[in-house]
Amino acid sequence: MVETIKRDISVENTNSKYNYLDKWEEFRMTEEYLTFSRYMNEEHEEAVVFLTAFKQEIQGVLRDIRDSTFKNEVLKKEVDQKFINKNILDYVEIIEKMAQEKFSTRDDGQGKKLLLHANEILDSGNVDEFFEKILIETSLNLAEQSYFTLVKTYSKDKLSDIVKDKAASLKVKA
Repeated sequence: MVETIKRDISVENTNSKYNYLDKWEEFRMTEEYLTFSRYMNEEHEEAVVFLTAFKQEIQGVLRDIRDSTFKNEVLKKEVDQKFINKNILDYVEIIEKMAQEKFSTRDDGQGKKLLLHANEILDSGNVDEFFEKILIETSLNLAEQSYFTLVKTYSKDKLSDIVKDKAASLKVKA
């Protein structure tokens, strides 16, 4: 995969599969393209190492999955969004129960951390909407987005309500 990308975007490649695109030659001469091509050449080896390590890690995870329905779904080229949503909801339900246990033992700090985690997981269930409506600042660094700072200031009750509302919204899609 990395080899193909590197070859296709190489500045030296005059037979790129993208030649059919309008203004391809003009685009190839832009600073952005030249920078990206140079970056791919410089980082190619590291990308291959990461990709190899990732593949090995995934193989280990797949070997450990005992639920055959889950494993079959994960191995499909396109995973059904309803399947993903159901698994997100199941996981969030576990996290919410753990948070309630923490609150019942007066460990509000850990309970709130768990609710924050549940909120972030639910945001991943509708990532397009999340990026479109929530992340409106121009910074690419997600940690710098004011949304994350604001959510951390919410009370446990408000955070719990937000998690419940997002879970209910995701249930409709599951």
